[in-house]
Amino acid sequence: MIDSPIHTYEIEQDLRVGYYKDSYWRFFRDAWKVIEPQTPLIESWHMKYLSEQLESVLYRVMNKLTRKNDLVINVPPATTKSTLITILFPVW
Repeated sequence: MIDSPIHTYEIEQDLRVGYYKDSYWRFFRDAWKVIEPQTPLIESWHMKYLSEQLESVLYRVMNKLTRKNDLVINVPPATTKSTLITILFPVW
């Protein structure tokens, strides 16, 4: 006898979590549609690069590895820096 029925929603949720767990960039692109539904995301190379850098810092901290250097982010205003770093990264 099955203890509980398998719900499609739960399976989809598990798949989605795994999909986003592997890539902050994927999470950022999809989350943008939620937090800025009226503003299309104009992707740029720097957004993906920053996503990858943030991911590497997170994994380094999680694995208690030593820091090789500091991450300094210098990009012009209105380039999604705040959304990318201070709004969505902590959520991911």
